[in-house]
Amino acid sequence: MIKTIKSSLAYLVLLGFLVSCGSDTLDPAPTSGTISGSVLLFDEGSTRQEDAGMKVTVENSSPAISAVTDAAGKFQLSNVPFGNYVLVYEKTG
Repeated sequence: MIKTIKSSLAYLVLLGFLVSCGSDTLDPAPTSGTISGSVLLFDEGSTRQEDAGMKVTVENSSPAISAVTDAAGKFQLSNVPFGNYVLVYEKTG
């Protein structure tokens, strides 16, 4: 009788463990990420230019994914689907 109770208890513990490991508690794998970086802008020679205001775009993204650099030349592109991309940098002037 004691052996039967121990076996039943072991099965209940195992069942509880399996139920708690259900697949509905797992987060889905991410499908996008963030690209961040900074730019250093020079004129045609070696004179530094202001880094702020440069538009950085993921080429051929639809909808368009772009950002504008801040005063330190930093940018962040969010929600970029995983893959290989070309970044396009442009600034008026």
